[in-house]
Amino acid sequence: MIKTRLIKQLGSSSRYLSQFAYAFLAPLTLFAVLVKIDAPASIFLFCAVPVIPIVIMVVMLVAQKILSCYFAIYHQLADTFLEKMQGMTTLKLYQNDSAAEQELAEESEHFRQITMKVLTMQLLSTVVMDTVAYGGAACGIVIALNNLRQGQVSRQGAIILILLAASYFLPMRQLGSYFHIGMKASDQIFAFLDLPEKAAGQTSLPKKMAWTVSDLSFTYPDADQAALNQINLSIPAPGFTAIAGLSGSGKSSLAALLAGRLTPSKGQITIAGIPLSALSPSAWQKAVTLVTSDSYLFKGSIKDNLLMAGPASDSDLIAALKEVRLWDFLAKNSGLDYQLTAGATNLSDGQKQRLALARALLKGRNHCQPRRLKRRHHPQSPQGSPGRQDRGPGLPPAQHPGHR
Repeated sequence: MIKTRLIKQLGSSSRYLSQFAYAFLAPLTLFAVLVKIDAPASIFLFCAVPVIPIVIMVVMLVAQKILSCYFAIYHQLADTFLEKMQGMTTLKLYQNDSAAEQELAEESEHFRQITMKVLTMQLLSTVVMDTVAYGGAACGIVIALNNLRQGQVSRQGAIILILLAASYFLPMRQLGSYFHIGMKASDQIFAFLDLPEKAAGQTSLPKKMAWTVSDLSFTYPDADQAALNQINLSIPAPGFTAIAGLSGSGKSSLAALLAGRLTPSKGQITIAGIPLSALSPSAWQKAVTLVTSDSYLFKGSIKDNLLMAGPASDSDLIAALKEVRLWDFLAKNSGLDYQLTAGATNLSDGQKQRLALARALLKGRNHCQPRRLKRRHHPQSPQGSPGRQDRGPGLPPAQHPGHR
């Protein structure tokens, strides 16, 4: 994923850099040639070219604030839409779909308004740059024609200058189209190059993996607010620990940090006194299984999906399914041969999570190192839905020493 993204950014950056060089070399070359034909017109055209980058810089200052607000609203709308779609069954059951529809409509209208502001800004910047480019070329042509009338330039020279006047501005005008894409790509490339090289890390993990989180803070790239701010907690081992909180309070981010999928902005995570950063990332990711609300399930049978965790007998698979209270449903529907569609759309959200949890349990048993399973449960992800046999009791009650 990172390699593919960087390749795309390198392509965008290379196009911007080549256009950047062309935009500065073309006016210089034209000026060196045309100044011998008509010096006044050439000097005017050459001096008018820098107006376009000045306009680009002014537009960038104005656009920065609008675009940051635009992307924040865009991501909020996407999160709201996904949340409502995943919780549609629950909303229907509690007859709260009208309120959800109203909330989505309000956020959509807000997004429409900020989108129109962005489009207006882009249109105005295009109009200003085109006015400078073609207006400057027109003024240069007028100067050349006036010099022709006064006999200061030949007819052939005037024709050459008229044909090439717009070429002073067009390379710089095209640079304006590449500017924002190129700058964004450059920022991401340099941010990647500035990342410190990770050491190999310790591959041997402690037997009792008790977590300690100290002053943990995390901010997503390009985000204005921190997802987590100075979190302190201890997770004993062995045992169950529940981390509860409102939607959007950072539970998912904390789980990803504990699993080593994200790197803290501040603070540290220690495992039995060993900093997580000192452990081998590959060894740690093998030792920790993160089950999310959107863990992917592949098209095929239940057995095929479970065997992705490693080799296991049918009795082991059934035992794992019983442990997550899913076997009662499957026993009535072809058992381990029950066929899933892509993404397991023929299961409820709760059933999909249970199946992913069973796969995680099997993975832990297939490795000799001790495992701790962290389960992240979406607040609007029901364990079952009407018409689907998912009525078994939930997991054992979690010990809840407190949350923050």
